[in-house]
Amino acid sequence: MSEDKIIIGKFLSTFGIKGDLEIELEFEEDVDFYIKSLKQIYLQNKKTKEFKAFDVIFKKDKGKFLCHIKGVDSPERAKSFCNATVFANLKDLPKKEDSMYLFELFGKEVRLEDGKVIGKLTNVFKHGNTDYLEIDYGKYLIPAKEPFLIKLDENGIVISQKHFLI
Repeated sequence: MSEDKIIIGKFLSTFGIKGDLEIELEFEEDVDFYIKSLKQIYLQNKKTKEFKAFDVIFKKDKGKFLCHIKGVDSPERAKSFCNATVFANLKDLPKKEDSMYLFELFGKEVRLEDGKVIGKLTNVFKHGNTDYLEIDYGKYLIPAKEPFLIKLDENGIVISQKHFLI
């Protein structure tokens, strides 16, 4: 994946008669904040791995997030985009003060409260309503919530010793 592109969601299905696409977005909170200023998305060619830019308009309808790709004006044309992974340029996404994107934590050290390093964050998995931090490619899976998670910021991740058995 290109360093400046991040996954923001996936097209699910067509919606309506004007070629809109329902999109499942990666943002869990304040979705409107993140997509209101986004005017362009990227789709990746599976064979060449090259990105192609598309001008878009995001909207909401009956609780669903929709994306209209400019120039795609029928359900028949929109259908070819279904199941595509949707990317955005990182620089195009707004960022709240004192916040980070999850991917910015990948590779950061994970430590216990006493400072002992137990590994590096390699992935985050969602299971039900809980996110799990994967440490060193599956060596540990830790719920990303209290009381297990103490601190998560640009300096790394701190895990509760009391709830972590080595």
